[in-house]
Formats: sequence, C-alpha cells, structure tokens
Amino acid sequence: MTTQLSRDHRLSRLDQQTKALIEETISVKADGMFRWAYCQLQELKKIKVTKPKYVKEALRSLPTTLDATYDRMLATIESLYRKEAIVLLQWLAYAQSPPSLGELVEAAIVDITEEGHIEVDERGGLEDTLEILSGLVVLVAVDTEDYESEHEENVRNYETDDQRNEDLGSEVLDYEDTDKPAAYRHRRIKEDTKVRLAHFSVKEYLESERILQSEVKEFYLESAIGHRLLAQSCLTYIMHYSSSNEKSSTSQDLIDFPLLRYAARSWFYHASIQQAQESTREASFLSCRDAVHDWLLVHCPDQSWNEPFDRVEAIGSGLYYASFLGLEAVVNKLLANEAEVNAQGGRYGNALQAASVGGHEKVVQMLLDAGAEVNVQGGEYGNALQAASEGGHEKVVQMLLDAGAEFNVQGGEYGNALQAALYWGHEKVVQMLLDAGAEVNAQGGQYGNALQAASEGGHEKVVQMLLDAGAEESHMRTIAAAAYDTAI
Repeated sequence: MTTQLSRDHRLSRLDQQTKALIEETISVKADGMFRWAYCQLQELKKIKVTKPKYVKEALRSLPTTLDATYDRMLATIESLYRKEAIVLLQWLAYAQSPPSLGELVEAAIVDITEEGHIEVDERGGLEDTLEILSGLVVLVAVDTEDYESEHEENVRNYETDDQRNEDLGSEVLDYEDTDKPAAYRHRRIKEDTKVRLAHFSVKEYLESERILQSEVKEFYLESAIGHRLLAQSCLTYIMHYSSSNEKSSTSQDLIDFPLLRYAARSWFYHASIQQAQESTREASFLSCRDAVHDWLLVHCPDQSWNEPFDRVEAIGSGLYYASFLGLEAVVNKLLANEAEVNAQGGRYGNALQAASVGGHEKVVQMLLDAGAEVNVQGGEYGNALQAASEGGHEKVVQMLLDAGAEFNVQGGEYGNALQAALYWGHEKVVQMLLDAGAEVNAQGGQYGNALQAASEGGHEKVVQMLLDAGAEESHMRTIAAAAYDTAI
C-alpha cells in the first residue's frame, strides 16, 4: 500500500501523517480482505482536494463491507444510463469469454423487443462501458511487460499470491488506475481490448439475494434471464447482418460488424442454457434460409474447422442444426411448425443422425415420434445407429434399436455400427449390438472387419468379446498385422 500511495500523483502529495492514517485505517478495516482494501484505495485516489481534513472525512465514510462498496458504486450510476448498465453487466457476467470494447458497443445498441433491431445511429464510444461501470470492470490482456511487472509490484504489499492472480493478475489493467498518465491508459482503449468484471465477487453479489434487500436491487442479475438476453441479442445481430446492404460476405465483415463472430459462435450456447424459455426467435432464425446461410459462412458448427467465409459443404435444414446442437425447445417448435423431419443435408445427412452424433436423447425421441426414418442412409456415419455407436451413446443406441434400426447395414466411415463402437472401445454398446444380432464376421468398412477395428483401437476386452461371440480365428492375423504396424 505504501508503494501505491507514493506512486499516485495525487496521494503522493499528502504528508506522512495522513499517509500513515490511510494505511492504518484501511488495513484495520479490511481485516485481511484484499478486494475491499483495493476498492477503498481506488476511491481515495479520486479525491479532488488533498487537504488532510478531506482525506480524514473520506476515511470516516468508507463503506464497512464489500457489499456496501458495490452498492455505492452501483448507486453512482446515473438513472439515465442504468438500463444500458444492466445490459452491459449481463454481457460481462454471462458471455462465454471476456467481450471486447468493440463488441460491447454493439451489444448496447441491440433492441430485442418485438422483431428485434439494431439502433445503428445510437452507437457510443469505446470508453462508455468503462465510464458507466466505473470501479466494476477492468481491462485484460495488457501487452506491455514493463507495465505488468510494475503493476504486480504495486499490489504485492497487501495481497497473497492467490489473491493477486484472482483479483488483478499480470494481465489486468485498471482503467481508472491513476498511477499511470491518462495518455498511457487511453492507448489501451482499442476495439479489440477485452474487458471483464473486476473481481468474481462482483458477479456473486449481483446474483445474490443480498442485493435484493438494497437500494440498488434493479441491478440484480439472474442467469437464465441473462443468457436469454445474450441469445436473443446474438440472433438479432445475425439477422441484422444478413439483411444489411453493407454486408460483403468476406472477412471484412468481421471488422464492420464487431459482434458478428461472437454472435455466430455463441447464440446457441446461450439458447441451450434457457431451454425452457420461449424459442420463437430461434425457430424463426433457423427457418430463414438466407440468414442460416450467412450464419454458417461465419461459423458452421458441424464443420467447425472452417475459417470464416470458407465454402460450406452440404448445408442442412434449420431442424438439422437445432438437432445437432441439442436445442430441445427449438426442435419442438420447428416440428410444431411442420419442419420436414427427414430433410437431407449437412455433414451428418439428416436431423436424426445429427442428434445421434451428440447423444441428444430427448431430441432423438422427438424426431422419432415425429416420423424420422431410423434407417435412412447418408451422412458421414451412414446412418443414425452408427453415429450413436461411434460416440458411445448407449441410451440413444437402445432407442434406435427399439425403433427398428438395422444394425448390420453397411456404409459410413466405419462400415457398420459394430465396427464404430469397437474402434472406440465402447464395451457396453458393443455388447448391445452383439445381443441384438450384429454379424461379428461381416466384411467391409475402413478396417475391413470387426477384429481389425478392435485391434486398431487397441481394445483387448472388446477383442475378447468378439472371439467369445464367434469371430473367426482366421481374422486374428489382422491383430498381429496391426501390432506390427504400430511397432514400426
């Protein structure tokens, strides 16, 4: 703390007696709680007049708890900005990764009411988030080693190693840190500068019952509502992009539409967390062929290795992608809207195979109930049963078998469902298929036969299961050959 006081351009002017009073007061009241001490010191740095009497008055009025500290910070947000502040807090609390300042500028102009639209004429500045949420956020990914070392040294005197890593760390820059000149701080304010809540306790308090008993209860956050906001905002943004005259369908769009990449990669993550919620917008989006095409150009979930704006092979239906992503409420909505359950397309051929790949049991059952053809051929795994077997999804395998799946049908990457399960060593699935009558000596597929598939995967137990089930001894030479290939 002594270092902090000496390096702050305002507090360093205090006489030694006042500095000693600050150190003693904060140290005693903090009772070992670093975050509280840090917040109070940052507030003291904002004192406009450094006469000892004003410093003493500020010390007397310090909030006694961390909750009270956050109450004070939230209370200072002017009523004019509170609606936007709540939106920003939700993004910071629930985004999959720390959002950038550029992304937050876009997030703040998304209106999700009714059909949803983007208030393009209301874009603010990059510093808006930092000004509105003063004291509650920090910048991350500081790229100057000298500053990182100095910043760590500044806080080392009054925190433990674990606290330092959690609270500030070497990759955090407090926007309001007056130890550095304003020009230095503002060089960090760029579109791609990441920002996060200043400490885990900020989110914890915002989600707690305690805040509901305070005068700032309007800032209370609820996870399901937050994820709903982000899902709806992402979809609204993608729809805006898809219909924009400024769209070029090139990588330039990632610059011109700063929230596009995040929206394309994350809308379904947020949607999946609030499955019980109304899913009209998700279903509407997935029913819009042009919007889906533009989404897939930016991020194709079943071909995730694609770079943005690479050509997408075999685009599937909206139902296909909802099934692949396991979005139960959306699948239900699309089926209620009479989506074609057996439509072909996508890496996995159809919705049933896509759901089976991910082991989405409820979605599989909904599709079967809606008339999905369990033995339809096509896609990477040839059929739904092979897809479920490859992933070791036992319940889905049983559901498909109960629905009449043909377990000996040939095709797909592994030739048949048994070989798919054998290669990955899914013992229970192997036993289920053998019990159902899978042909243990069937030829074909990537590995030629079942014993070859099992030996390629190095699974001794399933090899023995095959032998016990009547695998021909003549096939044992494939095991030796595979072992020889591995050895050399």
